Amino acid sequence: MFDKTGTLTEGNLSLQQTISLGEMNNSECLDIAAALEAHSEHPIAKAFHGHLEEFQITPATDLQNHIGEGLEGNINGVTYRIGKPEFASAHCPQVLSYQDAPDNNGQWLLLVTEQTPLAWFCLNDPLRKYAAQSVEKLQQQGLTVTMLTGDNSAAVGAVSQQLNIDQVISGVSPEEKLQHVQQLQADGARVIMVGDGINDIPVLAGAQISIAMGAATDLAKTNADAVLISSDLQRLPQALNHAKNTANYPPEFGLGAGV
Repeated sequence: MFDKTGTLTEGNLSLQQTISLGEMNNSECLDIAAALEAHSEHPIAKAFHGHLEEFQITPATDLQNHIGEGLEGNINGVTYRIGKPEFASAHCPQVLSYQDAPDNNGQWLLLVTEQTPLAWFCLNDPLRKYAAQSVEKLQQQGLTVTMLTGDNSAAVGAVSQQLNIDQVISGVSPEEKLQHVQQLQADGARVIMVGDGINDIPVLAGAQISIAMGAATDLAKTNADAVLISSDLQRLPQALNHAKNTANYPPEFGLGAGV
C-alpha cells in the first residue's frame, strides 16, 4: 500500500496556475492562500511558502486543520477555507467538486470566503525518481501494489497510469484508509504500508509492517516500523529480497522459520 503525495511523488509541489473567480485578482487570492498555508507542514502548503516569504504576508489566525480535507482560518475578520473543493465550498450555495475545476490536469485546490468561491489553484507534483521501476519490481515479486490516497483529483489517475497501478483507492479519510487495510487483514492479507504524512498515521500504526519516508513528519516516523532514510523507493524491493533470503537460510545458521 502506497500513499501518493510525498510517497510515490516527491511531495515537492509547485504552484502552476492561479485562476481567480472574479471577486479578487490572482495576486490577492494567492496572498490569502499563502496566509492560510503559513504554518502547515503538509506538502501542499510548501507550494505557497515561497510566496509567503517573498511578500512577508501575515499568517491567518484561528487556523483549523481539517485532516485530509483542507484548512480554515481568519484574516482581517473574514473566514476562509482552502482545500478539496467539496470541503472548501461546503457552506456555499453551490457545493463544487473536482469536476468543476478548470481542467483535468494537475491537482486543484479551491479557495473560498464564507460563502463565495474565490479562486482555483493548480499544483504539480513530479513522480519520485525510480517510482515506476520500484513498483514494477514489487509486482514481479508477486505483490499486489495499491495506491491509497486522500486525493481524489485527476492527479490520482495520472499517477496510477504512469506507474501501472491498477488498484487505486482515492478520496479517503485517514480513518477510511485504516478501515480499508483492516478489511484486507480480516480477509487474510498481510499489508505493508508506505506513507509520509499526518494523514497516514492511523494506517501506519495498523498495518503489519509500516514504512515512513525519510522526509515524513515526525509523527509518521514515530508510528512506523521503519524509516526509508534515503526516500529511495528502490530500497523496498531490495529489502524484501533480503528478507526472503534470510528466511530461507538453512537451520544451522540459526535463521529462518525458527527465528
